[in-house]
Amino acid sequence: MALLKPPPPPASAAAFSAQLPTFLSGPGGLGNRHSAGSPAAMPSPTDIGSAPPEAQEVYFLSLKDAAHNSGVISPKSVGWRFFAGGASPSPMVIGRVIQHPSSAAWKTVAVFYGPVVNDEMDASNGLTNLPQLQTGNYHLRALEVPGLNFKAFWLKALKAGIEDLIVPFPSGPAQLISGLKGAGSYSMSHFLAVIRPLASSNLAITGKYGA
Repeated sequence: MALLKPPPPPASAAAFSAQLPTFLSGPGGLGNRHSAGSPAAMPSPTDIGSAPPEAQEVYFLSLKDAAHNSGVISPKSVGWRFFAGGASPSPMVIGRVIQHPSSAAWKTVAVFYGPVVNDEMDASNGLTNLPQLQTGNYHLRALEVPGLNFKAFWLKALKAGIEDLIVPFPSGPAQLISGLKGAGSYSMSHFLAVIRPLASSNLAITGKYGA
């Protein structure tokens, strides 16, 4: 039994590799640069190196779907993310790559760097230690609920009758959703039950209050 990592479309990986140096060439190569807290040092292309990046398909769950879920979800795939760089604690980046709906061309639209990227890669590598992987096969995906400022690893079960797993990132005290602060994984049904009232509450907030 194992955690399987589906390969990205070759054109998406090629776009990331070709376009990443532009993002890492300094302020002249960036459209916008934002930091949460003190700015981290931007890694250079040499820091990142040429090792093959690790790819994860990214899915977005809307607030509406989160609020009205019936225990199962079918979130929209919004592209791929690529982890590139050396093993922790060497600098790493995450690149977000999307496909243009009309031209079908792939484009790198954002690059994230700093210590949290290394933390997320470490968390991804740690997924293989989950006890559920001893009894089932899962596909690794990334799940985000932008309206709840939530992101997680989504382990999609490949056998009927086995429930999907959600592993929040960050986990523990740093996790913003109180019902998901524990270590390890949560069943999909538990995860959806926790976020349902939160999503409903956020949907009820008027726009002038930032909903």
